[in-house]
Formats: sequence, C-alpha cells, structure tokens
Amino acid sequence: PAQNGLNQTIAFIKEGRARAIASTSAYRISPQSASTLIAETANTCQSDDFEIDSYMELTLPSGVSYDSTDWDVCFSSRGLPDGNIVIGLSGHGESKGLEVYLGGAVRETED
Repeated sequence: PAQNGLNQTIAFIKEGRARAIASTSAYRISPQSASTLIAETANTCQSDDFEIDSYMELTLPSGVSYDSTDWDVCFSSRGLPDGNIVIGLSGHGESKGLEVYLGGAVRETED
C-alpha cells in the first residue's frame, strides 16, 4: 500500500505540473489532511487568491499517510516548482519518499 500511495502521489504531482504548463497558470499541490492532497490554481505562485481545482484530489490507500502536512509545492506556468521538497509517507510498516527537484522532475527517493 505504501508503494501504491507513493506512485499515486508522484502521478498526482506530475499531473499538477502538466496542468500548470497547459493552462499557463500556477498550480499548488498541498495536503488537505494526512491522507489527502488537493490542487489549487491561480495566475502566479505568489497570488493570494488560489481556487481549488475540483477535478484534482488524491486520497491515499487505507492505512497510508504523509509523514508531514507542513508542505506545499507550487508549479509556475512554465512548470517550475517554487522549491525543492522531500515528501515522506508511510503505512503498513513501510516508509517511502519522493523528491520534487527544482527543474520540475519528481522521483522516488532511495532508501
């Protein structure tokens, strides 16, 4: 389940980046809870008026959760994130992680 949750999270973040590029808008990905991600859109990452993209929401598999909910990543209209972040998740005795690189790539971290 943790690997499945990791794969879903990577795909979700990549989709947010693709939508930012396709719509020439900023897309912010953030946890709504320890097991749910949402996406919001605005003109720029510095905007104060993000709107939730109701078509983009991810709920992790049962028993899997993010290690922290104190993060977000915003992709500019060019698909570049506002920072390099590492996200951990765990469940069913497994711990997994991913990293969002400054160039926009998203990869599973090595143990």
